[in-house]
Amino acid sequence: MELAEGTIVSGGVGASAALCSRAAAMKERIVAAGELPGSTVAERLELVEQLQSFSIGRALVSQGALTGAIARAVAMWPTERASRGPRAAQLHPLESFLLDRSPTMLAFQAQHALASRSVLDAIASAAGRSASGCVAVVPSRLAELSLQSPPSILPLPARLCVTEPDQQLFSDVLYAHSVSSLAQNSVVEHQERIQVSGASHVVAGGLLDEIPSDADAVAELARVREMLAEGSAAELILCGWGPLGSGPEAASDDGALDEVLLRDVISLSVPGARTGSQLLQLASAAGFSSADIVLDGAAPVICARR
Repeated sequence: MELAEGTIVSGGVGASAALCSRAAAMKERIVAAGELPGSTVAERLELVEQLQSFSIGRALVSQGALTGAIARAVAMWPTERASRGPRAAQLHPLESFLLDRSPTMLAFQAQHALASRSVLDAIASAAGRSASGCVAVVPSRLAELSLQSPPSILPLPARLCVTEPDQQLFSDVLYAHSVSSLAQNSVVEHQERIQVSGASHVVAGGLLDEIPSDADAVAELARVREMLAEGSAAELILCGWGPLGSGPEAASDDGALDEVLLRDVISLSVPGARTGSQLLQLASAAGFSSADIVLDGAAPVICARR
């Protein structure tokens, strides 16, 4: 994906009326909060202005959450930075802080890499139990990282379905697949929403990541359950997203700026984050006959049987 004007969010976020409205509301909240121990009102208002000068900052002001294009941009940045080389220095200073030094964003990148590995392990496990391979449904950010993995990870046929509304991002996945070691034994499909009718072994990565409501999450799991093949052997391996942990130890100045910027200015949230136990409860409510925690922690995985 070509990166324009030193920014990393595909498509960018322009100075729309919605952005201006969100920025104005953010400023009102900052003024109402008054002076805080770690920052003044003037300093936080200045950060709002700086955020609006680069695309990922505008996206954070508009959405206030690590989701969609923002999540992809942050998660994929280590790969993008390596491909950009010297051009990585063209970022706005605050953008560079968010991507390269912010303890919260570094923790998100590390957790995302772990989630990608969990998805790969789940696919290999499910493919080994199915004579016809498995169906894997993941967002583009997990698909791209998965396709960069060693060739031994997916030895058996698999159908990789990418849930991605942005056609350009899906094209990026297609290219990554074409040059990967998996091109000969897997196919890639585009889906706007998970569709796995008749499949007996399904791996779903990121299925609930952007569904913060438990009621909506149960409804989505119930919909997927109804699509699985009949019989007790049919299973859904659900790879989730645990509550965001702590990142590497940061310099005191970086930690202080991280708290002010992400907590006091943006009020950043990570929607859809759940523990393994919470995923089990959702699977039970959705009507699955049984479910077990395969892996808990930062990237929980459960196996739910139809």
